[in-house]
Amino acid sequence: MQNFKTIYAPILKLAIPIMFIQLCQASLGLVDTIIAGQFHYQDLAGVGLGSNIWTPIVILFTGILYALIPKFSAAASNQDVEQIHTLLKQGRKNANLLALIGFIAVQGFAFSCPLFIDDAQVAAITKQYLHFIAFGLPGLIHMVLYRFLSEGNSELQPVVLTGVTLLLVNTFLNYVFVNGLFNFPQLGGAGCGLATALSIYIALLMIQFLTTRSLPSVFTAKPAIFKNEDCKALLLEGLPSRYSTCAGSTCPDGTGVLCVKTGGD
Repeated sequence: MQNFKTIYAPILKLAIPIMFIQLCQASLGLVDTIIAGQFHYQDLAGVGLGSNIWTPIVILFTGILYALIPKFSAAASNQDVEQIHTLLKQGRKNANLLALIGFIAVQGFAFSCPLFIDDAQVAAITKQYLHFIAFGLPGLIHMVLYRFLSEGNSELQPVVLTGVTLLLVNTFLNYVFVNGLFNFPQLGGAGCGLATALSIYIALLMIQFLTTRSLPSVFTAKPAIFKNEDCKALLLEGLPSRYSTCAGSTCPDGTGVLCVKTGGD
């Protein structure tokens, strides 16, 4: 019992909120698929395939940015707010690069959907869904950056509140745009992509506000001057350990896409 209070309780206090926000972030594609499936089976297929395409990309970019957490933590333990602000600036620069790469990649997959999806209607739904997701991807990457800033400074309240908001807003907007409620056009599966993109930017604004309020000294501190090589080193630092994670998530997702092309035989 003493070990639980001294060892496991502090770990759980940190781990449970992080697990919660991870589930909320991962639920974006799940909520899209469930609501699209209630609308029509073709929309279920299109959104499910689209989710299998963009999710591994987000996992890879999240893993790359994950290298910032121990650096934020080390700077926070030394109460070095200038270093934290410098790391945030470097993270923003890397996040901008990853956002551009992700946008181009997802748009590329969107335009190529007819090449690997035989059903024309499903291909059209997947294409429209991914077009919307591509515009939401930059916001999601920057949201992850602010999430890691909060986690690295042991400020988990902004993370939890943002996770709840993201899940609830995404679910609500999905119902609205898919089914055409409140005089909005009925978009079907494509509406899931629009709902996800809008909910991401709402969550981004929220976590930016909450993080700025919980860590005011970080944002008022003067960051140190850094070079592009520093950003590149930070970017490369997050790559090696994330290849296997991305590959592991891509295998089942890629299998689903291949089954569509081959007819599921």
